[in-house]
Amino acid sequence: MPSNYRVVFLSDVARILLLPTSLVTLGFYALSWLDMSTNASRLSHLELSVIYALSIPSFWICNAILDIWIVRFQAWRLGVGLIQSIKGKKIGNVDVLQRIAVEMQKEYAGGLIDDLLDEAGSDTVQVSILGTNKIFTRDPELYRHVMVGGFQNFGKGPGLAIRAATLYGSAIVWIDGPLWKFHRTLTTPYFTRGRLNDLHIFERHSSALIARMKPLAESGQAMDVQDLLGRTFMDLSCEYVLGVPLDSLSGLLPVAGKAVLGPRGSRNPQATKSDSSGLTDAMEAGLINMGRRRAQGDFVWRALEFFKDSQEAPAKISSAWLDPIVNQAYEAKAKGVDEDGSETFLQHTVATIDDRKLAKDATLTVVLSARDTTTSLLTFMIYFWTKHPEVLAHLRAEVLEVVGPFAMPSHSALANMPYLRAVVNETLRLFPSIPVHERQALQSCVVPTREGPQYISKGSSVILSTISIHRSKRLWGEDAEVFNPERWMDGSAKESDISRFMPFLMGPRVCLGKDMALLQVTFMATRLVQHFGGFTLAQVESAPEGALPPTSWKSAGGRKGEEEVWPRSALSMFAKGGMWVKMTVNE
Repeated sequence: MPSNYRVVFLSDVARILLLPTSLVTLGFYALSWLDMSTNASRLSHLELSVIYALSIPSFWICNAILDIWIVRFQAWRLGVGLIQSIKGKKIGNVDVLQRIAVEMQKEYAGGLIDDLLDEAGSDTVQVSILGTNKIFTRDPELYRHVMVGGFQNFGKGPGLAIRAATLYGSAIVWIDGPLWKFHRTLTTPYFTRGRLNDLHIFERHSSALIARMKPLAESGQAMDVQDLLGRTFMDLSCEYVLGVPLDSLSGLLPVAGKAVLGPRGSRNPQATKSDSSGLTDAMEAGLINMGRRRAQGDFVWRALEFFKDSQEAPAKISSAWLDPIVNQAYEAKAKGVDEDGSETFLQHTVATIDDRKLAKDATLTVVLSARDTTTSLLTFMIYFWTKHPEVLAHLRAEVLEVVGPFAMPSHSALANMPYLRAVVNETLRLFPSIPVHERQALQSCVVPTREGPQYISKGSSVILSTISIHRSKRLWGEDAEVFNPERWMDGSAKESDISRFMPFLMGPRVCLGKDMALLQVTFMATRLVQHFGGFTLAQVESAPEGALPPTSWKSAGGRKGEEEVWPRSALSMFAKGGMWVKMTVNE
């Protein structure tokens, strides 16, 4: 399938219009041949126009009904059930599409899926929207089958690849088939445990972060830790992956009470597109666009963006920054230059392939994935520190006992802090960095569910809610929505239990950067606990206008009813308007 979405859209429009009208034309020819007195020329232009116009919706309504009966027949033939359907009030379920598009812009992360499933009284439902079948699920059996047991039947699908093409190209996160296997083979060696030995790069960036935090903490100012962590992990990722400094941490920071909403977090209104903040804003805008496109549905977003691609502006900013770096790496390769004797991911990629576009796509995706996952995890860890001072006290005691108040944590020290790992796991349980995943059925198949085996038709989009499984009371007990690291200490929860805990996916597409992400987060968390004593949430007085959770949430109950920040998702989890915290420096 072509990657240019405009070509795909025109092809879809042509198919929608030409198939039924061609059948009408053939029908007239057939009638004319059978009975010379029957001829389209005897009809007026108005009558012909009405016939041709009515043929289009009539054909596709009949086609949809036929598809439903074919699916029912196949399920009956195989002796399996059908996934429960959501039925809207308008043709094509456009009212359901409207609801999804609107609510995904203002919802609690993953909340819309739970609402749809709760209303249906099921863990899996499907809805056909404008001819495209979407399946929403929080069923761990189906989740595990899609990711592992039936992996060969499910992929990212062409729709996701086309959504990502302008900005991210053909990188590993968005593609299937031989190209995905090639990217996976290319990337895997770089994330082996042997490459995680050098902690000094983490120390440099943690020191830079603490140096920016301390003056704000000492003066009693609130700071957006999500923004600070995002800059830190972006700088670290650029050095580790590209071998070049970005130094975004030295840029203009958002100021409490004066910041404005950024694409995902907060931003200083005086920051320009030419500095590192502009690059970060562009990348975050790209992720927001991806989420919006998913909510709108492939046909609708392609129509709305036919004349203006929302990803062109972020792509230009990204290319202006990354193209010279990639070109320089290829020039160094041609000259046989090894600048410092170490190999970055970019150098590893350049040494393996000659396609500069492919190398750029791979490195950009690795940089952003590394930055987003770690930023999300540590941001929400700090959020829980502000709400649970007893957890912070327990964690600090462990850090002081194992590492001490000043020493740089070693690999062995990080591995010997079980409570730190428990806090990490509990944060990932309640706020998984990627709360929702999407797959497409590459062929019709039977899948296991709680309700028994059920039939999924080829082309169906499957939306898998990790966050819903992680918070399921059926799987985790009545305290499923309560932050309780002790569940990981007493053995009632285990990382290996993939039936209910899957923050980094599972199966052939398990996250390659899992060990790297956990190492970075535990290292940074240890350093923060060593240097800072108190963490107090200051969202109400500091966050930009529009960042606070809607007042209607207060009556929702559960986590949503008590949340003091607005958790949202644009592929990865983030706090809308940032995470504003006041900190005290340890004596």
